[in-house]
Amino acid sequence: MAAGLAPLTHATESLPLQVTRSVASEARRAQILDATIAVVAEEGFARATFARIAERGGLSSTRLISYHFAGKDDILAELLDRSVRPSAELARRLEEQAGPDPAASAAALYALAARDAELLARDPHNVGSLYLIPEVRDARFDDVRAQRDALAAAYGRLGRRAAALAAGADGGPEAVPEAVLGALLIQVVEVVIPLRRSAGNV
Repeated sequence: MAAGLAPLTHATESLPLQVTRSVASEARRAQILDATIAVVAEEGFARATFARIAERGGLSSTRLISYHFAGKDDILAELLDRSVRPSAELARRLEEQAGPDPAASAAALYALAARDAELLARDPHNVGSLYLIPEVRDARFDDVRAQRDALAAAYGRLGRRAAALAAGADGGPEAVPEAVLGALLIQVVEVVIPLRRSAGNV
């Protein structure tokens, strides 16, 4: 074997170890996120200290948290991002596929709402409730709120196109401003959040 190929061999041999470390790191982040959701849901964000999160997650030291996150605001930002990003991406795909067709838009709207409601209902810690805590209104979470606003806008556009199926009805959906329609539609889906808080299951 030529000497010049040796570095490639070493790199190849180290690849499984790199993959293993990456998987372990992602598993640790997931463990921290799950523990944080549980603490916030039960005790509030103010009590979600690294010490409390470590205790709830079965972590031996808070250093295992600080290795991945600079502070609990960063944990909250990632939780919020992970909760809204899949829905925002699905909304974009469905909207592109539906195009301007009213029937296709209605079907896309139903698929999006059903998927979002299912995610909110099945999450073990009711992660959607994080959007209700006062801290989320802080400027630090502007990017996450912008994603949610984009999701609501997609609901509004799909709702507006689907409303053409009911064209001519007095006071029908076409009479509602698109931004208001989007806000109404996403709130209908998110009613799952308070239902879970009061009843436990949906």
